[in-house]
Formats: sequence, C-alpha cells, structure tokens
Amino acid sequence: MSQIYLFTGENNFLLRQKKRLWIDQFVEKHGDENLSRINARDTSFRALLDEVSVMPFIAKKRLVMVYGIPKCEKEEISTLSNHIHPDVLLLFVEQKLDKRLSATKELLKIAEVEECNSVIGNALRTWITKFTASLGGTVEPKAVEALIELLGEDQDLLSQELQKLTLYAKGRPVTAGDVEELVMCSGERQVWGLMDLIGQRKEDEALKYIQRLMQQGESAQGLWHIFLWMMSSLVPVASAVESGVTNPGAIAKQYGVSFGSARALLPIARKFSKEEIKNIVDQVIGFDIDLKTGGFRATEQEPHELQAIIDRSILACCDK
Repeated sequence: MSQIYLFTGENNFLLRQKKRLWIDQFVEKHGDENLSRINARDTSFRALLDEVSVMPFIAKKRLVMVYGIPKCEKEEISTLSNHIHPDVLLLFVEQKLDKRLSATKELLKIAEVEECNSVIGNALRTWITKFTASLGGTVEPKAVEALIELLGEDQDLLSQELQKLTLYAKGRPVTAGDVEELVMCSGERQVWGLMDLIGQRKEDEALKYIQRLMQQGESAQGLWHIFLWMMSSLVPVASAVESGVTNPGAIAKQYGVSFGSARALLPIARKFSKEEIKNIVDQVIGFDIDLKTGGFRATEQEPHELQAIIDRSILACCDK
C-alpha cells in the first residue's frame, strides 16, 4: 500500500472536497494529534524528512499533509521512501504542478496521484442538480443552463452561487429568473453584455446600453476602469484565436483571462483583424493617458468628458 500521495488538478472545488474528506476521516479514526499540516513555502526539505519519520501517537497511523511542494532536488524527493515511518501517510496538495521540474517528475513517479479535473457537459449539469439537492433545494433545467452560461465550469463559483440561490428560493425550485436577478450582478458582468454588442458592431445599441448602465447607478469612472480591464484581456484572447484556441474555457485556462471575458471578447477577436485590434487598444490607451495627465477633465462631480471618452471608445470598437 502506498504511503505517499499527491492531490492535484485545476478543479479547486473537487480538490478542496477531497482534502476535507481525507482530514475528516483520518481525524475520526486516529485523532487530531496525529495530523500535521505543513506549508511547503515555510519549511525546508530537511524538516519535512524529520516530520515524516515520527511515529504515530497512540494510534495506528499518522498523516502529514503538505500544501505545495517544497523546493528540492530530484535526489531529495527519492529519499522520502527511505525516511518515511511505516505508519505515516504523506499527502501533497498542489493545484498547479510545474512538470518541468525534475523534483516534480520524481514525485509523480513515487506518489499515488489523484487528479481533480474539470467537470463539463452533462456531468456538470448532473452535479449542479445533485449539489442543489444536497442543500435541500431543486433547480429548473433553464436555471442550470443560465448558470453555466454566466459562470462557465467553475464548480467553486457555481457552489457559492447555488447556496445563495437555494436560500433565496426558500423551498421552491430555483428559476432562470432567480439566476438573472442574483448571480454576479456587477458592473463587470454588465460590461460583458456591452462587449457582446461591440462584437456585433451594433454601435447604437452599445451606446444606449452604456447610458442605461449609468442611469442605473454605475459611475463613469467605474465603467471606464472595467472597460480598460476588458481591453487588457482583448490582446490575449485575440492571440488565442490566432493560435487556433477558440473555446472560452480553454482560453481562460491557457491565457490567464476570466471565462466571462473570454466568452464576451471572442466575437471581437474573431471578426476584427490584428490591425483593427491594435488600433482599438492604442486609442483606448491614448484616452487613458490623457485622463491621467490632464488632457481630459474627469471627476465624479464633472464626469461629462469621461462619458464622452467612453462613447468614443465604443465607436472606435464598432468602426467598420
């Protein structure tokens, strides 16, 4: 039976659930005094070797859980099997492995590895239904689709929103209307709707949309900062499309942008040429430099010039 384990994978929700299950079951059988938790960044490999060599205290097993992988060489990792006490279990938990490192390659050889990968498609839909049931609620199929459309495949985020929605529903099924009303109603997500209109080059609708957001209480400063953030994501999304990566989830993972940004910016990245995207980004950056150097006057009391800049930026994005 293996004594060295490694939990890894992009699915933080499953990773956390698996880790919690191990801890709960171990403490129930062998007591909290036989559980050691170590942060790899705060310990040396020598200290780890000392820790795994300690026998259990009045119990059959002892668990050493290490968050991360300590800096070490391949040869050091290989010595773990020789130093670990026969009654000690060693568990490494690391969401993102750097498989280029020789130490990581060696650990993958000697450890029993459990990967927590993303749940997608019908499996994700089934999980949403079951998770909602575990909270004492139910969810309508249209609400499931609305959640996936808004949040993507992030089970961590989905679980948080489902808890909120189940409480809000108070025993009745969660509906698509509930999702629309409660889930991520922030200026950032509203600007994704703006990006959809820009991607279709519907300038009139985009201008009306931004005016409606301001009438609903969004400040020009807040919308401009979010707009800048969205523009900063346009370049990596365009690079992804140029490389042949067009799935929003894959773009989010490989290029470091959020799922919502990838989804909203894909139409622009697909339809606009590299030169058009460069011109859009250059113009928006130029506006921002002028704002910061006094070329434009924009305060909370006098936001009119900033509102004009936002309108001009939208027109630049929609210009054919």
